[in-house]
Amino acid sequence: MTDLGAFSSSTDLAVGGNKVAVSIDDRIVIADTTGKVEGTITGLSGAYGLAMTPDGTRLYAALTGSGEVAEINTATREITRRVDLAAYGCPSSLALTGERLWVGYGGCGGASGALGLDLSVTTPEPAPFEVPLKSGPYLAAAGNTLVVGEGGGSPADLFVYDVSGAAPVFRGEIDGHTYSHGRLNDVAVTPDGSHVISAFVLPDAFEMWDATTLALAHSYEKGPEAEGYPATVAISPDGAYVAGGRDQLSAGGMTLYDRVSGAEIYTASLPEGEMVDGSAAFSGRDVFSLLKTDSDHLYLWRLHDVTLPASTLTLTAEPGGTAQQPLTLTGRLAFNDGTVPGAQPLAVTRTLPDGTSTELPSMTTAADGTFTITDTPPIGGRSPTPCSGTATRATAGARPPSPRRSGT
Repeated sequence: MTDLGAFSSSTDLAVGGNKVAVSIDDRIVIADTTGKVEGTITGLSGAYGLAMTPDGTRLYAALTGSGEVAEINTATREITRRVDLAAYGCPSSLALTGERLWVGYGGCGGASGALGLDLSVTTPEPAPFEVPLKSGPYLAAAGNTLVVGEGGGSPADLFVYDVSGAAPVFRGEIDGHTYSHGRLNDVAVTPDGSHVISAFVLPDAFEMWDATTLALAHSYEKGPEAEGYPATVAISPDGAYVAGGRDQLSAGGMTLYDRVSGAEIYTASLPEGEMVDGSAAFSGRDVFSLLKTDSDHLYLWRLHDVTLPASTLTLTAEPGGTAQQPLTLTGRLAFNDGTVPGAQPLAVTRTLPDGTSTELPSMTTAADGTFTITDTPPIGGRSPTPCSGTATRATAGARPPSPRRSGT
């Protein structure tokens, strides 16, 4: 948790490279991917929707107050150019595909719509395209797919476009009346553009849609510890996982799903306040989102290494161990789904009854996860008992799994 030291009910989050950006009305806070704040960009008018390049070098911000989109160098935290969108009224939602920035506007009394900007030219010209919106939009894009969703009302629709050519080509509509959709809080597109995942308050589930046929492909039900309505959704950089955040009356949390099977991989309850709608984003194996208290006090929430598969670590000692004599311990590292982890490095620490610790020689498990430790205890103590624990979320070829609970 990072206290952002600010209060707002209108905020957004974007991640790229080693940067995290949070819009807060008249400013944008830049943090690193540990959540440490690096600096602030001030003097902005109604900063809201954000989009960042994958390498984190450029940030784009929709400025609803001044009717502009600002391009920001995240290293210097300086505005490098501004695009005037005053004719389109309240730019609010952004999505980026390569050198094209898609902008959703509306929600401030005028018409709502969407347009594209070619960022490869010095002075991008707005290129609006037809979207039959009833309310201000949510945008998401990846690959050759752009989705524009109605941000309010019931029923609420999703409009899907092919953006492989010079201008968006309408693929079709995911009709809110047909699927009883109400109040869209967030929408995301898989990195390859093949699927769209929506977070509607109604129905009470995150839903995945085929971006070509527009058919419902999967519905992700809520986890047992993540109660509340769908508030935000994000997809991992490899497209393998869906992070769904829920919120209701200060109860809720984040659930990680396997995108294809729908299996729940990880859940975490909210540590503070409520989740900000549309605020989830992946950063490698981490998930970031925004939380706010009843007074709109903002916090940046980082869930670390959530995509690493859960594992268990067991260890037993042979009976009759004696001080100053070699003692053999055997154990096994295993993934919770029953698969074997392959050869994995282990870090081993011996802790004596007086609390002093010694690092023993490191080792590597066999392909099936089994391992043997030989140690010579310097002093006697009570007989060791078999122990087991839930290891940190580990993956083959990554880092040594460290038990969350240690035994004797």
